[in-house]
Amino acid sequence: FPLNCFFGQMGVAPAPNKGTLSSIKPGEHGGNLDNKELSPGSTLYFRVNVPGAMFSAGDGHGAQGDGEFCVTALETSLHGRFRLTVLKNKNDEYTHNTHTGSS
Repeated sequence: FPLNCFFGQMGVAPAPNKGTLSSIKPGEHGGNLDNKELSPGSTLYFRVNVPGAMFSAGDGHGAQGDGEFCVTALETSLHGRFRLTVLKNKNDEYTHNTHTGSS
């Protein structure tokens, strides 16, 4: 069984005017992305909405198909290392990612 480990939830605090949000539905702030392409070597961009950004990651997956149909994946405990960089004056309108690593 080939493993393709990744964190299903990653994101920053949403904009304060969004109020309280569920962690299930992803948005511009990230959230429950469940994207198997976000494995080691990926770059993910978020707009910083609050001072300190409040980045968090969790929901470790050992493997998953294209999305969590029926809310199912090979869930696991993961330890990760992230490099966080602030890109000043970047004006992207949405969250996006690039994948340059190998799965």
